[in-house]
Amino acid sequence: MDTSETYIRMCEKAKSIQEKRGNKNTWWKDGDYVYCMMYGERNAPENRIDVFLEYAFQDDHYDDMEFIWLPRLDQLQKLFGDYDKVRFEVLNFTKWFEGEMRAFSSMEQAWLAYYIHKVHNKVWNGEDWIKQG
Repeated sequence: MDTSETYIRMCEKAKSIQEKRGNKNTWWKDGDYVYCMMYGERNAPENRIDVFLEYAFQDDHYDDMEFIWLPRLDQLQKLFGDYDKVRFEVLNFTKWFEGEMRAFSSMEQAWLAYYIHKVHNKVWNGEDWIKQG
């Protein structure tokens, strides 16, 4: 599972992905991966908390924290729909990935980029998702 700064940033900027999971008051499911920031200071090491959930939670103590859902590979693939749709997208992903593989350091990054490209016609420029010309 990718928990790199790059993947965290890609997920954070992918607003449509974050909306699919819900907000900070949503019950997180067993096995979800979440990046958590306290008080909004992203680069302050003392405020960075990596949260890799082993159980579901919902608690008012987390109101001052910002959560970023980090979808696992299977969760990214399920965004396309049922098994038959995912199977079809695997073929398309393979063709698309041949030209993009140097740009990503994990399959999570690549599948997220493919989903955003396919659904929103955007590409990752290293900082944000931008409309593809």
